[in-house]
Amino acid sequence: MKILHIVADHAEHSAGVRSVLEAMAEVMSERGHEVTIAFTGQSQPDADRFSRTAFTRSFPKVLFYSAAMRRDLPGLVSKADVVHVHSNWTFPVWWGCRCAKRAGKRLVHSPHGCLDPLKLRHSAWKKRLATPFDRQAMAGADVILAASALEQSWIREWHPNLADRIQVIPFGIDTQQQKGSGLELQTGSARELCAFGYDLMAKDKSAQLHGLTPFASADDSVVTDKSAQNHGLTPFALFVGRLHPLKGLDLLLEAWAQTGQAGAGWELVIAGPDEQGTRAGLEKLAQRLGIQDQVRFPGPLKKEQVLEEYHKAAFVVLPSRSENFGMVVLEALASEVPVLATQNTPWDSLETESCGWWVPGEVKALSEGLKKAMITPARERQAMGRKGRAYVEQTFDWNTLAGQLEAVYR
Repeated sequence: MKILHIVADHAEHSAGVRSVLEAMAEVMSERGHEVTIAFTGQSQPDADRFSRTAFTRSFPKVLFYSAAMRRDLPGLVSKADVVHVHSNWTFPVWWGCRCAKRAGKRLVHSPHGCLDPLKLRHSAWKKRLATPFDRQAMAGADVILAASALEQSWIREWHPNLADRIQVIPFGIDTQQQKGSGLELQTGSARELCAFGYDLMAKDKSAQLHGLTPFASADDSVVTDKSAQNHGLTPFALFVGRLHPLKGLDLLLEAWAQTGQAGAGWELVIAGPDEQGTRAGLEKLAQRLGIQDQVRFPGPLKKEQVLEEYHKAAFVVLPSRSENFGMVVLEALASEVPVLATQNTPWDSLETESCGWWVPGEVKALSEGLKKAMITPARERQAMGRKGRAYVEQTFDWNTLAGQLEAVYR
């Protein structure tokens, strides 16, 4: 099968859609399909298993318009068996849908959270002007893919007439690449703890507060707090993602400031690229709350660095005001790290699968969730992480989801 993906932007900064799309293309290519990703912007080399086709953006350079794409995309579409467009509000999406219908090709549309009611309020007047084009484009789709039941409800609300064409297929992850963190410390790691100055023979009360398990000999293999192994006696909670108002990081800081004794000795790591000057506001808020010494902003991290942080963290936190999915949850669970997420995300399974905490998206509830995660013994958190990985392997591995995608494409 020849599969053509169309997206407005495929640059590194469009990390969310890009990472999902690349993974999707990779797994379908591995199954013997011919996959091409078409986009506007600077050219990029082909991947090992699939190709990338870039179209130069042109005047007036709004809505990712490209005269080259307008001219040449019909030829690409004519060679494809199925066309899969991604996101909304841009020329490549509208033109891709139109070309697919003109050529009689099967058309699949993934909004990627663009119809989130909170996002619809941003630049609302522009989106109202664009809505007729997007409604027409989506109306031509044979299947509309939602990443979660929550996103499905957004699509139904935005375009009720398309309810019968929506299918929910979650984003996936390569569980073999996203290795678990290997939490059972071997002899060398136990000695490493000694090197940090922690007397493993002593029943240190502060260490016990952080879930550290003293043991009789430094040569024993034990399960102890991952963050203590890597950061002395300072366990930390980790956020990974864009520093953007929708991510609820201001709520997280206010909640953190209310953790009291439970949060004493803990650190909060907020990692990711800054957007809309959000970081400066968060730093000022942390100072005003008096928690600036507990909060660290390492900036954007490479993939390998993110994996390393997952393996060190006591738990991952996603305080978003809204999420259509939340890839960070998948990545954390696949790394055997439990997750605390708000109920503004579609992750109620954190509770049902006993691999995390799912709390209302307001300060008091988030603070209670943080305290609960902090006082959970390290052994229990690690057990939750292992349950999380098992859940991801069973439900979200791309090799499982690829079959569902193939059924949609045929």
